[in-house]
Amino acid sequence: GNEGATKATSKDGKVEMVRIGEGGLATWAFTPASPRPESAPVVLFLHGYRATDPYAYGGWIDHIVRSGNIVLFPIFEEDRDSPAERSMDNAIEGAKRALQKLKSDGPVKPDTSRFAIVGHSFGGGLSTVIAARAKDVGFPPRRPSWRCSLAGREMPMTFRQSTSRPCRVPCC
Repeated sequence: GNEGATKATSKDGKVEMVRIGEGGLATWAFTPASPRPESAPVVLFLHGYRATDPYAYGGWIDHIVRSGNIVLFPIFEEDRDSPAERSMDNAIEGAKRALQKLKSDGPVKPDTSRFAIVGHSFGGGLSTVIAARAKDVGFPPRRPSWRCSLAGREMPMTFRQSTSRPCRVPCC
């Protein structure tokens, strides 16, 4: 339930990472390590074009995980010439395999009733398409989501939660 995620919230908490899968189907899974909840919400984090190293998003990923969430960071690009459709298929399949692995023997069980999709640049576009197709591809149906494109500065974004209350989200 929500108790585990609340207890995991710590700006000084430790983050654990593990690579699941290989090639374009590989996914980095980031979980709260200390404090470690029993279960946590899942954030599918889709990177920008050719930005397959999660180090480029380290601060953002750490913030999300230290807030009590699991982050799945699929690699999805096989090479420079990977077509967009294959990248999307790889992102979906890699994330689904990572979810299955975490469900069966992960240090923190994914709570897919609380599932978000975010992306940067190319990943922002993918996040919109994947969110629209969530039910068809086997992800939980989506509530309204947001996406972000970096322009070398912080870009606060406004979105509405399902309660229709406006929220301010520091994007980057």
